[in-house]
Amino acid sequence: MTGSFRFSELNILPAHLTQINQTSYYNRAIARHLKGDLDGAIADYTKAIELNPDYELAYLNRGRAKHDKSNLDGAIADCTIVLYIRA
Repeated sequence: MTGSFRFSELNILPAHLTQINQTSYYNRAIARHLKGDLDGAIADYTKAIELNPDYELAYLNRGRAKHDKSNLDGAIADCTIVLYIRA
C-alpha cells in the first residue's frame, strides 16, 4: 500500500537509532506504546530518560505505560519524579 504507514514496520529499525538523541527514543516509545508493545515503550522511555534525566514527558508517558501494565507503584513513582523536576 503506497502512502500508508503500518505499525508492523516498526519491527525493522535501523541500527543507527542507538546513536540518536532522546527525542528519537521518546518518539519511538510513543509509537510502540500505541502499537501495544508496552515493554518496548518502557525500554525506550527509559533510554530517553537516561539521556535526559529531566525529560518530564518521558517520565509521564513511561508512567502511563506502567499503568497500562498494571504496575501502579511504578506509575506513581514516575509521576512523583515529575513533581520533583517541576519543583
